[in-house]
Amino acid sequence: MDKIKVSKTMSYILRHHPEEFNLKINPDGSIAFDRFIAKLKEKFNSINEEDIVKIVRNDPKGRFSISDNKRYIRANYGHSIEDVYPEYEKVTPPKFLYHGTARRNINSIKNDGLLPGNRNFVHLSETKKEAFDVGRRHDAYPVVLIVEAKKINLDSNSSIDFYKAGGVYLCKKIPSRFIIFSNKIHKGKEM
Repeated sequence: MDKIKVSKTMSYILRHHPEEFNLKINPDGSIAFDRFIAKLKEKFNSINEEDIVKIVRNDPKGRFSISDNKRYIRANYGHSIEDVYPEYEKVTPPKFLYHGTARRNINSIKNDGLLPGNRNFVHLSETKKEAFDVGRRHDAYPVVLIVEAKKINLDSNSSIDFYKAGGVYLCKKIPSRFIIFSNKIHKGKEM
């Protein structure tokens, strides 16, 4: 079994297109675990419940969770499905968070701030390295933006809530006035 392929398929189903596998997703992002496994078995013959539990437990980014009674599975973040909003608990963010992006996005971010795009939330990383790795998915030489998260949280006019899911911070938007644009990283090294 190719664990990476299975994990990517799990993300695809739980974050973006459960309907392609004839699965119904609940508003909190969960899907019946037994039906989910049955659909994965159609694609990966040898997969079983234990394999899925191991993938969930060992995922370094905490992408997935299974309910205590093993009735449901869900992606913890990254949804692009309309009207799917897991119940996140508000958190106080650290002073700075980071967002890796392609160079081609910088002008629109300067104008409009960080917006969720095709996802339900903006994703922010705790470290520059994590943000750089995310940005590399879209650009060989991504820009890592510094988000003044604590400043946003203390600003009474911002009304922006932060949530944490797995190892990722989430929020609905980041106005450009709270973004430091001068921090560029090239080939993994600060410039």
